[in-house]
Amino acid sequence: MPNLRPDLSSNMLDALTSLMLAQAQEAVWHKAIMEHMKSGTVARLAIKVADYYSSVLSDKSVCELLPSSWHTYIRIKAAYYTATSQYNKANECISLSRYGEEIARLRLAASFNRQALEAIESGSSFLRGSLSINATLVNKVETLEKSIHADLLRAEKDNDLVYMETVPQVSLLPPILRSDMVKPVMPSAITNPTQYIKSSAGEFNRPLFESLVPLAVHQAASVYADQKEQIMDVDIAGKYQVIQRDYESLMQSLDLPRALDIVDPNVLPTSLVLCNEEVQHGGGIRAIRDMINNVQTMSLKAADIVDEGFDAIEEENNHDEILRRQYGNLWTRPPSQLLTKALLTEGSKHHDTIQAAQKADRIVRAKLGSWSRPIEMLSRPVEEMKDSLPSIVSDESHYTQLQNLIDRLRKLIQESEDAAKFRQHLVEDARKLAAEDDISEALLAKASELTGGIPTVKIEPEQFKGVFTQELKKYGKFQLDMNTSVDAQVDRLETMQQVYEEFAMIVRSSDGAAKRQKAIQNLEMGFDKFKEIRTNLVEGINFYSKYMDTLTKFKNSCVDFAMARRMEASELAR
Repeated sequence: MPNLRPDLSSNMLDALTSLMLAQAQEAVWHKAIMEHMKSGTVARLAIKVADYYSSVLSDKSVCELLPSSWHTYIRIKAAYYTATSQYNKANECISLSRYGEEIARLRLAASFNRQALEAIESGSSFLRGSLSINATLVNKVETLEKSIHADLLRAEKDNDLVYMETVPQVSLLPPILRSDMVKPVMPSAITNPTQYIKSSAGEFNRPLFESLVPLAVHQAASVYADQKEQIMDVDIAGKYQVIQRDYESLMQSLDLPRALDIVDPNVLPTSLVLCNEEVQHGGGIRAIRDMINNVQTMSLKAADIVDEGFDAIEEENNHDEILRRQYGNLWTRPPSQLLTKALLTEGSKHHDTIQAAQKADRIVRAKLGSWSRPIEMLSRPVEEMKDSLPSIVSDESHYTQLQNLIDRLRKLIQESEDAAKFRQHLVEDARKLAAEDDISEALLAKASELTGGIPTVKIEPEQFKGVFTQELKKYGKFQLDMNTSVDAQVDRLETMQQVYEEFAMIVRSSDGAAKRQKAIQNLEMGFDKFKEIRTNLVEGINFYSKYMDTLTKFKNSCVDFAMARRMEASELAR
């Protein structure tokens, strides 16, 4: 009996089995972490992961066959999962009030995690490879090291100061129980091969490698796939994308359909309708005016608070001067002016800040004054806003011709949109056909014809050209329909360009169209100013709301100082 290959020996297969079990158990451990299971459960799962990884390298003959990078990786995994098992068991000890055991297990976890770090250092060249999991593993080990260090410092300090429990020797620690969640399962094709090779009726299934075909057939299938892809990318999808880009580019350069909406008295530009909806949703000009009144009220109140603080200081200073003149040299306390410098400096800063804020408020009010008419128009219903715009109907000399051009352009745009949808569906149907297109039987039939059933006859992919030509005919209808649609769209775009030039010429010469265009532009600019003013007002309200507390504290400090000085003066006068 010949010797088996070393990499197929029973020891190697056992090692590979342990490796796959380790990975499966590791997946269960990850699930437990994500579901926030108890620390004891996590510890039991982790220690079993470590057992499986350790068993991979338990046989010396297996170690000699495995790549050195595998050795490093498995040692890191085994040490890391032992460390994390002890770490989670230490966390369980806290809930069980076993503080000495907690410290012992944290020290044991630190020892195993250092082994993982040392293995990382020794295999640094491997860990800098392209596998992203290696970087993740290194990060896990380093994170666990920090957690163990922090918890160990805390546990030792608490035990020294509070619990004073004896820390047991590592050898005396009870072993962590194992939770084995995986097991190897033998495929039924191996355990019961008769069932695999026979059908339910007891007949033998078709031979396993019956579907193997000559290399030339595979090459021919690849050539056909390339030709099919060429037709899809160039003749069908490619032409669709090119004509669609041309259409979108023309629409953008001519600013269609917006250019039509601006001068058409029967419609409004979509952008303007959206502006109207947002302004009304924001409360319109009434909400802006209410916010301005609110800001002005808060501004005056803020200024009054600062003035009240100054008034309290000034009143106390005058009272102090009266008493100083009344009692002369007997009045020995320091003058108020020497004691209020800090308060006066603070009050001056507050006064300057409020003045700057009020200046900004005046700018916002002026901005609203300049743009109140467009904003007020945007605050009305859409139909009312549309009726308020200048109309080209009054310009009888241009209206009929301009309306005809608008209708023609809208019709061309609609036809272009419908044609674009047709071409898109054409591409989708062709792609679906290409995905399901399998000519294996035709190629095998041709191969059988070429070889006459003799497997030693050599055939080349070029001999299948007739099959390619016949099979690719199914894409002819898609190519024809696409070419027809693209040609029609090219003519449509040329017509659209010509009609638009006539349209633009009339718009430039029509006073009504120019006025309407200018009015719509003002409304759109008014919308931008509405948002800008509203943002300014919100910032102003927030500023005064937050600043009011600071000003109130300043006023209270001034009032408290004045009251304390009056009480002091009353005592000194007595």
